[in-house]
Amino acid sequence: MLRRSMLVLTLGFTALVAGGCKSSHPAVKELSVPEAVAAHKAGAVFVDANTPEFRQGNGKVPGALLLDNYRQYDVASVLPPSKDTSLVFYCSNKR
Repeated sequence: MLRRSMLVLTLGFTALVAGGCKSSHPAVKELSVPEAVAAHKAGAVFVDANTPEFRQGNGKVPGALLLDNYRQYDVASVLPPSKDTSLVFYCSNKR
């Protein structure tokens, strides 16, 4: 189950910034839960930037790609190869 308070969602082919899930980049948009659900139904790929411990206690979006480290990861091996793919990154911001 998704909780509105634990989601920070962004849409677009972008990486998470070093400061966490929040971004001031103009191409990054914070989504409401209904917008995220609509994006998921439209085929967006969800990327979970939470820690394994957080996921174990709180779950994840079914089918989400899992980042081991939100600050540093190999984009080419983790994210879909097509730059036309809509991505939704999410994390709890509780680190």
